[in-house]
Amino acid sequence: MSTKIRQDVSSRAFLSAAVVAAVAGFGSTAMAGGGAGFSYPNFSTTAGLALNGHASQTGNTIDLNGSFALGARAGSVWHQNQQPVSMGFVSNFSFRILDSQGAGGGGFAFTIHNSNSGPGGTASFGTSALGAAGGALGYGSNVLAGGTNLGINNSLTVEFDTFYNPVANNDYAGDHIALHNWGTAGEMPVLANSIAGVIAPASGSWSNVSDGRIYDVRIQYAPGVFEVLIKRATDGAFGAPVLSQSLDLSTIVPLNPNGDGVGQAWVGFTAATGGIQDFERHQILGWDFSGNTIPTPGAASLLALGGLTLTRRRRR
Repeated sequence: MSTKIRQDVSSRAFLSAAVVAAVAGFGSTAMAGGGAGFSYPNFSTTAGLALNGHASQTGNTIDLNGSFALGARAGSVWHQNQQPVSMGFVSNFSFRILDSQGAGGGGFAFTIHNSNSGPGGTASFGTSALGAAGGALGYGSNVLAGGTNLGINNSLTVEFDTFYNPVANNDYAGDHIALHNWGTAGEMPVLANSIAGVIAPASGSWSNVSDGRIYDVRIQYAPGVFEVLIKRATDGAFGAPVLSQSLDLSTIVPLNPNGDGVGQAWVGFTAATGGIQDFERHQILGWDFSGNTIPTPGAASLLALGGLTLTRRRRR
């Protein structure tokens, strides 16, 4: 994986030289300390990480919702140091979805948060943050469904949702990537919290991310533009972003300033499954993060290659 990412970086016409320098070291040893960035080419060590709920280390990977088991399960993993995000960042990771049963189930998410909802009776605070199972994907709330988990507030989340819920309002009819903002504890993954989304294409490099293959993802932010790129690990370079959205992260997530006044937040992943018939296992195979890095944004249009980008459309 690390070699491939280095190859991809060398051919990224839309990435700045600063980004190339930042991510070219993905194959280095894991850096567990400090807030300037980190690199885990695999998870032979989880030093510097906090695992919650059903998340577990399995060999050199992290199973976000644990090993194979049916039923409602959720997990999260966060880097223990807040990372500088307000001035721009680039994060690369690889994932694989295994053991799909029935219609699959749930999905996973990359989340940036500065949650303060912990004292109210939920675990969603700091590096212990964990939302509800099922359609909440480990970051949302289940309060409106009769539960007590308030979810992870003060967050911006990129969800990789693999389950179509026909009883949910405004659900996407298939696999999708969506961008969500959670300002208040207790909110659900509904229309009002969706900033943008893209439906998986009928064919192409990410038409079915539950197929057991390894996928590479790059999430990059320059002040004013947030982008998501995805491809199969066996493909060559990343193509154009599948999601490109204008936003100011500093106005969406309350951030903690570091010594230089740069806004910081916790970064990590969540995942969940729900029903006893629909299940899948979500693995993260490697992950890096480079803060204070400003990428050159890709296409400004919200019509991304490989799928139709939708604005303010969301589920349940």
